[in-house]
Amino acid sequence: MAATLFVRRFTDTDRVVQAFAVFPSALLVVTERSVQSWQERDGELARLEDIHLAAPILLALTHLQQNNLSVLLTAISNIHSGLWTYSLSWVSNTSKHLPQIAVTVPQLLNGGGDIVKRETMPQASQPVLMGASSDGLLCSASLYQGWVHVMSIPLNHAPVSCDKVVTALHSFCEDAAEQFQGVDCRVQSMAFESTAVHQETIFLMCLVCFTGFNHSCKEIHCLDVNLSQPNPLKDGVKAGPWVLRNVDPSTTLLHAISSGKDNNKGVLAVSSQSIHLLSAASANSHPVLTFRLAGLPTAIVHVKGSMWALADSMAGLHLLDLRQPCTLLQLTPQIPLTVAHVLCCVPGSDADLGVGANLFLGSRTANSQLASLPAALLNQQADRSTSQLSAHQSLTSSQASASVTVQKPAMIDSAAPIHDACVFQEPKGCGEWRMVMGCGVAPRGSLRLAHLAAKLTPTISGGPCMPGRPRLMAIKAGWQQEHHAYLAFSFPTEGTTSVLDIQGTHFQPIHLPGLNPNSPSLLLEALPGGWLVQVTPEEVRVLDNTGLIGAWGSVDTLSMAASCGSLIAAAHGTSITLVNVDAANGEPSATKTLHYSEQVSAVALLKMPHAVAAEEPEHWLIVGLWTEDTVILQRLSDDQDSCTLDCSDVGQPRSILAAEMHGTWFLFVGTSQGWVIYHAITWQAGKMQLEGGCKVHAGMSGARLSYLPSHSSTPACLYVQSSKALLLRPAASNKASGNKADLVEAVRMHGGEGVMGGVGVHTLDLPNSLAWLSPKEQLTFGDVDHTMQLRWFTLGLEDTPGCVAYHTTSGHAAVLSTSPSGASWLRLVHATTLTQVVALQLGKGHTATAICCARLPSSSVTAIHHLPGLPPAEKEFVVVASYVSQPKASQGSQAGPAHTTSQGLLSVFEVCTAGTAGQTASAANNRSQIRLHGTCRLQSLCYSLATTPAYDSALAMSKARSSHSGPEVVVAGCEGEVHLYSLFVDDTAQAGRQAVATACHALAQGEPLPDQGHASDKATSTSQGGSGQTDQSSTDVLENLASQGCTDRVHLQLLSKAATAGGSSLVTSLSTLGTTVAACSFMSSVSLFTTAGHEGKPSLEPLSANISLMTAQRDIQHDGPIQVQSAGMLNGQFLLAGAYPDGLLLLKRDVAQEEAAFQARRSAKEKALLEGTERGNVPVPISQASQKAEDADLPNVHLQAGCNIQHGATSFCRARLGVQHLPHASHLSSVDARASQLDGAQSEMSDNHMLVTTSDGKVFATSLVESDRRTGQLETLYTGADADGLEQFTWRSSLSAASVMQMQPVDVAHCVKDCMF
Repeated sequence: MAATLFVRRFTDTDRVVQAFAVFPSALLVVTERSVQSWQERDGELARLEDIHLAAPILLALTHLQQNNLSVLLTAISNIHSGLWTYSLSWVSNTSKHLPQIAVTVPQLLNGGGDIVKRETMPQASQPVLMGASSDGLLCSASLYQGWVHVMSIPLNHAPVSCDKVVTALHSFCEDAAEQFQGVDCRVQSMAFESTAVHQETIFLMCLVCFTGFNHSCKEIHCLDVNLSQPNPLKDGVKAGPWVLRNVDPSTTLLHAISSGKDNNKGVLAVSSQSIHLLSAASANSHPVLTFRLAGLPTAIVHVKGSMWALADSMAGLHLLDLRQPCTLLQLTPQIPLTVAHVLCCVPGSDADLGVGANLFLGSRTANSQLASLPAALLNQQADRSTSQLSAHQSLTSSQASASVTVQKPAMIDSAAPIHDACVFQEPKGCGEWRMVMGCGVAPRGSLRLAHLAAKLTPTISGGPCMPGRPRLMAIKAGWQQEHHAYLAFSFPTEGTTSVLDIQGTHFQPIHLPGLNPNSPSLLLEALPGGWLVQVTPEEVRVLDNTGLIGAWGSVDTLSMAASCGSLIAAAHGTSITLVNVDAANGEPSATKTLHYSEQVSAVALLKMPHAVAAEEPEHWLIVGLWTEDTVILQRLSDDQDSCTLDCSDVGQPRSILAAEMHGTWFLFVGTSQGWVIYHAITWQAGKMQLEGGCKVHAGMSGARLSYLPSHSSTPACLYVQSSKALLLRPAASNKASGNKADLVEAVRMHGGEGVMGGVGVHTLDLPNSLAWLSPKEQLTFGDVDHTMQLRWFTLGLEDTPGCVAYHTTSGHAAVLSTSPSGASWLRLVHATTLTQVVALQLGKGHTATAICCARLPSSSVTAIHHLPGLPPAEKEFVVVASYVSQPKASQGSQAGPAHTTSQGLLSVFEVCTAGTAGQTASAANNRSQIRLHGTCRLQSLCYSLATTPAYDSALAMSKARSSHSGPEVVVAGCEGEVHLYSLFVDDTAQAGRQAVATACHALAQGEPLPDQGHASDKATSTSQGGSGQTDQSSTDVLENLASQGCTDRVHLQLLSKAATAGGSSLVTSLSTLGTTVAACSFMSSVSLFTTAGHEGKPSLEPLSANISLMTAQRDIQHDGPIQVQSAGMLNGQFLLAGAYPDGLLLLKRDVAQEEAAFQARRSAKEKALLEGTERGNVPVPISQASQKAEDADLPNVHLQAGCNIQHGATSFCRARLGVQHLPHASHLSSVDARASQLDGAQSEMSDNHMLVTTSDGKVFATSLVESDRRTGQLETLYTGADADGLEQFTWRSSLSAASVMQMQPVDVAHCVKDCMF
């Protein structure tokens, strides 16, 4: 059996930078799956194109050949575990290509099987030239544990083939095994000595890290490389003249230097404390420069002369001068720098005024940036006296600083790695589904607010300020002209009209002859015959290039107008007058006046065909009525209304348009509450009908519609402006179905938040553009990128965001982060505005591990809302799992060494805010706060949290789709177990007041005071073994919390606990759906539980455990276990799981077998309990042997299919991003019907849909195909403007015995984003 995976590929796919290559006229950026070319244009660095590679790359080496402008790219692939070599030729104005010229896969020296253990991150040396005539290229890499792979590529053969490539291997594992037992050996850095590349024997220096059970050290080995041996694979690399042992543990870089002018040659060994200069002749252990970096060295690159740029893991950038005396300057930027893992330097040209060099900072954990070093700084360093660098001299850096300018803060925007993510709906209740992602590592972590959207990109910004919210209107010089000539601004508050000439490259104000500038314009448009019409509140004016031609005055004040050809509909009060402009002489005349029962709120006039296609299109008038909230469609040749539309559920009609999409006419109505409803216009028996109605929420303010005509490959669409922008366009052909509502697609516009106006503009210099007013009321022109991609805003953090949860009541995201110093923080961020509201640091030795938002019963709501016979009312709280660790001296007769004890804690916080989820950023900052109600001890440490309804199974499943399904219980993932807790929050301190009243009464009666034990003490009585003793570390923390009055208000009860299939492995991931819980153990398997206990009481009962590799077809063969690192429940039957290291698995439950096993176990337990009660015995806890026997009887989840996603899955979110579509009826029935429509639409956004984030910053959107539910077919799809980017891959179900995930790589849609630091 095979399942199909569809993936949308975009050009902006890869953003994890691996290497750079600099051409005289271009810059090449090597990412994981592509080579991007950048070129300087008009002082800006512009991206030209992408060239996709055949295999994903973990590390890349580049060497430039200046003569023929070509580059050799050597790549380490994680699919074929070998060195891939490509040759790229660069010729201006021609197509570029990357043919593969060589592939080598190293084998064991004994000729056996493949080397099976792969490095987490391969390392490689910079390639060097061999021979005096530069006839070869030599590079080295470490692909596996302790193995060095050297490859020689001849450059004098064209084309280069694999039989010309010479390889050699060397292992450090054999030597290490003799010294240490159970040692893990890893090559961290390598470098060839530049002075030896023209000799027969070449020296390679390797930084090797040895890690054992009780030993850890780093060594630098000098190896002899001689590939001219008869058997180079075995004898090409041997131990060299020396080994430098026990080097500084912070040493991370080996880099070769060669400066002929200063005669500085050798290999630099760089640590956080010093720099050593090494050579094959001698290994000097004395540093040439000592200093102190904030982090570990990550990259180094030559800048100029003897100057080098050095980057560290704490986002530091330094300028190193190797001439005596050596200096190290810390470069201080105007904005935070990224952590650079790859550095590239391009000398500044004459056109770069004041720029001495450009530094490209490529990052694998944050945005890649472009920084500029001032020429004055480099010249000042070059003026210093020059002397040869000596390895026998040691100097201390003065740690001076100099400035550096960051030209592009997000040259390549990256979200890698994504640690956790959560989804929410905005605005709350109905609207767009968004995702908050915790990305990056300290000190450059970030939160990303992502949504699936098109993009509004400004091209001309910073225009004149237009206060008063004017209405924008684009005007053509002639009715049949293709391009617009003018842009008009109507100011209703000031009562004026101004016009801007937008022809050419310079825009300037202009006065049109006959135009009345002292009155606001309701309509300005070109008419047939060369006329221009201006509708003001007083009259309809017809103009030409000489002035006013004619006017029609109205007795009543005109409120709005619309035109179609020579016909104009002018609304005044409860009437509409039709005015016709003679095409020959331009004279306006009233032809008909229509009267309505209510004031007109919107009007549209258009030509639309009748039921018979052969008939000529007729004029139709569409009118919206103010109080009745009704839209009337009327053919002007008829005296009666043809059709009506009820809008009472979405507000008053404010803007009306009709447009044709996919051959079907649709009516679009924008309302005062920010809704847009659309219905298909059909004909039945000659009568108009409205079918396939839908509504989408554009924003919080009134929705205004603008028509954008089609241009080139872009179809005609509607631009909707509310508090946010929306695009209504024809749906992709693959989305169209029998329902006519599916012919229209609603797409959010990224960058359209808070903009005003919005009108289509098409000129020679601004083709297919849009004009709008920015939130600062500045005139802006821009383009519409119709491609629907994942786009986001960014909030920069100095921490690593580890866990993210969404608090629905307040509209905040609760984030657990870790600072560079290791301190844990709880941060509250407003999810809509991405503004940090609260930051709370945990105490010393206090580490947070997991977070969730749970609806818990509390005293404040129970007293008000609790009714007899119903579950207690709930309130949403933030639940944080943590542990506290402090050293404690050993007890006994002899004082032993101090050891660390840990105590698990569970804390409950309340988010107190006076606003709502839609409040502004300033209101969120001023009104929101977080309050700690209590902290309870746990029996063990908790590493993951989730919530499940506190109902029985039937009621829980019926309410699983609702956002308010009653109180919840908390599921905690611990070491080898899953615990189920119930919590009650006494947020009104009723228990405390009752205790005081009881104590006062006892004192008055002369009775002893009653014992008031803490709930937290009761919860941990089992773990303390009844001794009453508590670790001093946890006691100190709890006493500190008690001093703040926050430990007595949370009542914790352990309901149940169950062992997982992973043995004693930590439960690092929990996923719930209804009462079903999926628990993933660290590097182990997956276990399924149900919380639907007996008689409606929640308890944990196992359902299934482990993964079966045998399906019904018996077509999967695999020898070893599958190591699952995360999982998410797709629906009640299927799961998606992330397998180590980079697999994605589709798992299927056997629900019938689970139910049968569950009932059998329950019957057996009830029988045993009954027999024990009859005999008067006390139930004995189940033994470990019987527990294992019970686990062995559990059914398995079955592996249906799997694929390789290049990087590990980090989180699963059960949702589908995008604007939510709700059904809308032309004539509304009951409130219950509308509620059922809402529930169905909400489930549509989550049922069978899953978002998967990965460690390299990518996001998958997967969906289970309804028509093939039995086979588990998956469809991963990002919808774009065309279907050419869809590629089909097969999820293989026949797995090889060597590895679970030896499958086709899947190229996923990455993102286009904006950065807001």
